[in-house]
Amino acid sequence: MEATQPDKIKNKKNSPKRLKSESNNKAVVFGATGSMLKINGVDFPVWMECTWRRITCGKNACLFCGRINKNRELHIDRGEDPDSMEAALEDVSGNFKEVFKMIKADADSKGIDIENLKDVDNMKEPPEPEKFRLYKKIMAWHDSTFDVIEDALLAGQDWADGDHGLDLAWYANLLPAKTYRQLCNRWFLDNGEDYGDFDFEYTAYVLKECMDAVKNSLLGQMSLGEPDAVGADWKTRRQLLTLYDGINKLEKQINKI
Repeated sequence: MEATQPDKIKNKKNSPKRLKSESNNKAVVFGATGSMLKINGVDFPVWMECTWRRITCGKNACLFCGRINKNRELHIDRGEDPDSMEAALEDVSGNFKEVFKMIKADADSKGIDIENLKDVDNMKEPPEPEKFRLYKKIMAWHDSTFDVIEDALLAGQDWADGDHGLDLAWYANLLPAKTYRQLCNRWFLDNGEDYGDFDFEYTAYVLKECMDAVKNSLLGQMSLGEPDAVGADWKTRRQLLTLYDGINKLEKQINKI
């Protein structure tokens, strides 16, 4: 199933702010907690965009970025390095606790006791990633992509460390995890579980955005004119063209999940 572009933004509190993001110069919508993104008739919180995009809004009003900003300020006020491993582990632990409280509050409002769910032990689990042929194909493409990026970095080709290269690395790295997630969503739906219904639409949208960003990154590098000492050489461009052809073929299979 192919996701469509968001067809409507519905503001329930603050008007969303538009930023330029990624090398394809798309206008990405960010907003406060109350802003909603409508995808195939389903509303999703706009702040979810910041959980997976390379460039986030960074605003305190954002439920995701605001928490990160708050954590950094707390560490700095205590004289700690906000980028240290210790700080990261503390933040992850605190964020998990907060997310669980939010989930529990939402479940309680719907009359669901998540601490005493029935039949949890009998719930089927989806197959491991390697059991899906499509996942193995996307991982092979992923590995080839990072081989090209690594070779370009070692050769001193500046594109690999610029916007095109950073976008390519970021979204190519997301694709295997998001593909597996969507395969699991489909598996749940095919096995009579409604768990994957809500997430299916959003993950389809994320996958399409990731693949668009990857293709724009590849095309952007190949359209920069004659190669020079710091740009992609002809060998690298042929490799990028092969990667482009590969993601086009994989996209057709991913859209059929």
